[in-house]
Amino acid sequence: MVRMDLLLLAVAGVLVIVTVTSVAGRIGVAAPLLLVVAGVGISFLPGMPRIEVPPEAILAGVLPPLLYAASVNMPAVDFRRDFKAISGLSVVLVLVSALSLGWLLPRLIPGIGFAEAFALGAIVSPTDAVATSIVRRTGVAPRLVTVLDGESLLNDATALVLLRTAVAATGASVSFWHVGLDFVQAVGVAVVVGVLVAVVSLFVRSLVEDATVATSISFVVPFLAYAPSEHLGGSGVVAVVVAGLVIGSRSLVELRADDRIAEAVNWRTIAFLLEGAVFLVMGLELRPRRLRDAANLWAAVRDRQGPAARDAAWTHPDLMPTAADLDDPLGFASGESGDDDFDAALDELLSGEAGDGTPGRDDEPGTGDAR
Repeated sequence: MVRMDLLLLAVAGVLVIVTVTSVAGRIGVAAPLLLVVAGVGISFLPGMPRIEVPPEAILAGVLPPLLYAASVNMPAVDFRRDFKAISGLSVVLVLVSALSLGWLLPRLIPGIGFAEAFALGAIVSPTDAVATSIVRRTGVAPRLVTVLDGESLLNDATALVLLRTAVAATGASVSFWHVGLDFVQAVGVAVVVGVLVAVVSLFVRSLVEDATVATSISFVVPFLAYAPSEHLGGSGVVAVVVAGLVIGSRSLVELRADDRIAEAVNWRTIAFLLEGAVFLVMGLELRPRRLRDAANLWAAVRDRQGPAARDAAWTHPDLMPTAADLDDPLGFASGESGDDDFDAALDELLSGEAGDGTPGRDDEPGTGDAR
């Protein structure tokens, strides 16, 4: 049953991504923005399960293929031509932004240290897909779009390396030179691993005559570059980008035309679905907790116990959101950050353990048997 539910959610998710992206193109709005809004709206549907994706799944399972798909299709000539601008934006600007926030936030927010502020700066400093998509729609020069695309490939890698160093610095004092050495080491190891994986992949795929088999081999390249680099202390994200850039630049020489066409089509499809899924899930995870509980309560009223559940909801209004809850739907003011076990509470209520055992519409709260 659980597998069937997951399958239905996956099919529905693909349909939503395709529909929202098509509508976004017609109305001139960035698709990621509409996908987030659609995710928030879908999260309020009665009976919609809670969606939580572990960060490790995004870093190791989603980010590598997304970056590989973008880097392997990056024009090598344009990337080399604008490498100075790309490196300045993706490395220097991200580092300056993180350092600036690391200096500013401790002076504005009491109790926060430099390491914590620097980590926050590393998180917010890279540009995101929404900004790049919006700029692309404004009709700017193609060369500027190429610079932004190249910068978006490497700024996440820079930010992740800085974030890792900042997190380590929260537990011990770390000097500026240690941060610089860690960054150089992470990038150096990643470049070596990425180049080796790209060379081996091109060699193996050049020996394969079937375009389908060659494309299937390319599906594991991002993970072959990511995992060893992370294990050796490098940046797996940088390794994936380097592997994609090397393969993209050498594919005209090493691969046949059928292999290149099949790879380009398949990877564009994978990138489209993964990027759409990321923003859709982001919207689903933004679902306010207490308002979600109210929707789930009335879904249970309708689907699970019929009249008994309606009577339970009538006699236990404490399950419903109050005015204060509506003012603070995320639970920040009360310090609550997680979800209550709603199903267990409802089962307890309906079984009579939370009330008098047989709730009724006439038993208003606080009146007991005095009617």
